[in-house]
Order: sequence, then C-alpha cells, then structure tokens
Amino acid sequence: MEDGGLLGNPFLIESPYNEIKTLADAEKVSERVAKHLGEKWSSPPTNRDLAMLEHLYLSSVKKVLYSAFFSIDLRGFTTLSYSKKARELSQLITNFSSSLSSIVSSSGGYVLKYIGDAVLAFYPTKTLEESINRALFTAYTTWHFMRNAFLDWADNELGIKTNFGMGIDAGEVAIVKLGSPSTKISYDLIGKPINVSVKLQSLAEDGQTMVTEIVSTLAKEPFHSAIKEYTPPDTSSSIWSRLLLAKLFKPAKKGKKVKLPSSERIFQLDISALKE
Repeated sequence: MEDGGLLGNPFLIESPYNEIKTLADAEKVSERVAKHLGEKWSSPPTNRDLAMLEHLYLSSVKKVLYSAFFSIDLRGFTTLSYSKKARELSQLITNFSSSLSSIVSSSGGYVLKYIGDAVLAFYPTKTLEESINRALFTAYTTWHFMRNAFLDWADNELGIKTNFGMGIDAGEVAIVKLGSPSTKISYDLIGKPINVSVKLQSLAEDGQTMVTEIVSTLAKEPFHSAIKEYTPPDTSSSIWSRLLLAKLFKPAKKGKKVKLPSSERIFQLDISALKE
C-alpha cells in the first residue's frame, strides 16, 4: 500500500467529471434521478463509456488500469421473466439501467457493461483510493435511489416486487482490444476485481453492499467507519463456501511479494449508519 506507483494510473492526465463529493450531494442526485422514473428514456448513453475505454487503451503503455468496480443486480429477475409481460420487464430494465447510468456518471464513473438486470461500472482516476471512494459514493446514492424511489415505482406502476444487492472490489485489470478491423473493434477490461465485485453482489442480501479488504482499507470517511467485517451465516453449506474454495480471496503466502492485498476477509458497508 505504500508504493503509490503500484496503485496509480500515471497515464491519466486528469480525473473525470465528479458531481458527488458529499453525502448531501449524493442524496440530491438520488432525488433528481428519481424524478425521471417512468419517463420514456432513450437507450443508455454508452458512447461516453466506450470512448473512455478506447482512450484508456491508447493512453496506457502497459495496457493496465487500477480501478474500483461497482456491481449491482436486481433480485428475482429470472422468475419475473416467467410471470410478467415483456413490456413490463422492458420498462423495468430500461428505467433501471438509465437511472444507474446517470448515478454512475454523477459519481465520476463509467458503465463497463449492462448485463440484463445488472450494471457494472468502473472509475478511472489517478489513484486507486480515489477510484474506490467514487464507487462507494455510487453505492450510497444508488441505495437511496432504490429504497426511496425505484422499488416503490416498480411495485406501484408495474406490479413488480424486486430488490437489489451491490458489490465493490478494486485492483489491477487489463485493458484489451477485441475484434477485427474488418468487422468490429471494441475495448474491454478483464481481471479479478471485476469477477469478485459481481460475485459479491450476487451473494449480498437484499439492500446489502459487500466489499473486499482493499476497499475497506482505502475507504475515506465517512465510509471507512461504516464498513465492518462480515461473517457469512453458514460458510459450510452455503454458496459462500464455493466462493472461498474458488480462491477468489486467497491469502498471500509468506515471503511472496504481492501488489495488492488479498484475503478471505469480506466486509459490509452499512449505508444506513452513514453520516456527514
């Protein structure tokens, strides 16, 4: 953690736009996004996100980025797809993805992927610490938006009862170029922090935000005090055992030099306890 070079992105000239710097800012953005629920949104603005990926690829000599990754998923969507009309599901996902895109953008982040009922975002900043804290602001803003607006809207307007889980991890990922000039070229990020953030949100309980040790370590106040170590209720018989067996949180061996901390410790961000 002492070697800033290991955890920084020196090729980034300046930090991207960031509207949310306090919890009060986050709550204002949440309220603003909520006002647009039910409107006929256009497609999520992916051009900005794709342009950033291309910029990162062309700017980085080593094709490596240190970033936090925020993942959120709606609960029970597979079951809903059997009981709800396509129009209702379309309205749900369109409003969800568009709203999350706005929140991520306001937090200084970019959407990496829309995966059905899930959104995955990243935060390309000069330091990993700043990236992590922007992801935490996204989680805080999203929690307020979902609890105070989206879940009620989905229930009242569409007759859909759902919930959500969130996960955040951070670390090194590869910036890759995909495709062929003769067909289509695209850019992507690949690495363990992406997989872990998605795993954590899938394991989170309704409304819960799960984070890794590096997120807990580098979180600034007011987030740092609201992050507590989490003990799964039953790791011997639950999906948590498979997560640990997959060695996604494998501890570093003694004497082995590692770039980023990694362990089996998992943490929970208690958003309801946050205060300025």
